Amino acid sequence: MKLRMIVIDLDGTLLDPAGKVPVAHREAVRRARASGLEVVIATGRNWSESRVALEAIGSEGVMIGAGGAMLCTAEGGATLSRRVLPGSIVKRLTECIMGHGHLVHLLQDHDQSDVDYIMVGSSEPDPATSWWLREHDLQVRHLKDLDDQVLEHTVRVGTVGTESSLRPSIQALESDLGDRIHLQHWPAVVESQATGKSVHLLEVFEPGVDKWTMIQTILEDRSIEASQVVAIGDGLNDIAMVREAGQGIAMGQSDPRVRAVADHVVGCNASDGVAEAVDLVLAQLDDDRISDTSSGTTS
Repeated sequence: MKLRMIVIDLDGTLLDPAGKVPVAHREAVRRARASGLEVVIATGRNWSESRVALEAIGSEGVMIGAGGAMLCTAEGGATLSRRVLPGSIVKRLTECIMGHGHLVHLLQDHDQSDVDYIMVGSSEPDPATSWWLREHDLQVRHLKDLDDQVLEHTVRVGTVGTESSLRPSIQALESDLGDRIHLQHWPAVVESQATGKSVHLLEVFEPGVDKWTMIQTILEDRSIEASQVVAIGDGLNDIAMVREAGQGIAMGQSDPRVRAVADHVVGCNASDGVAEAVDLVLAQLDDDRISDTSSGTTS
């Protein structure tokens, strides 16, 4: 069945270690589109945090943001679909995280809210957080306590800290809310750029939210089969899409759990791995076209 879509992660995949889109990766995206493939970015970032990368490859089509909680237009960031957390859950998450001494990050549906993040609490932001907000020129509102009026557009609740400092919050949330939330935590990609110390992220979503479930929303709208999709990624939030896509491709520096479910492993993001992955896919497209011509069929 003819391939129709390539889904590409940003951090650790399309972006190099400096957070830029290498020329080789820009050219690879151009070649993929010229061959008739739709290119979709799927990232843990929101649209505002992804804007520069999207512009680098040409803001076409749609993007998946916030780890699968958002589907937006690549140009302009208009919201097409979203998965917001219930207000009652946002309150319980905020109380727990604040209770353990952390500043709470409420990621908003930027198209419906006037800000990207609402920061709740009196704790000082982690230096990595301050760096990230400046780096991407994000719109932020600060509240000492949670205001009921800000609950309707929250797609993710999270915080940043050291692994050991986040552990009590993680344990409490897993015990208290269990399968009523989708909780994930891992080292931040930006730690060396921001402070040079180990920085971890704690992120909480609606149950069932991940990149693959939002990809399925696109597939249903386009009448595309999962077998017609290639997914390229490197991190834990890429596991489902790499596993479930017709072809899953892991970057060379990927977490072993990503490589374990991938059909192919390519070079790392510091050595044009996405370009290698795209060329692999385009070679397959060429082989399919030759096969179709030889058999007298057209695709």
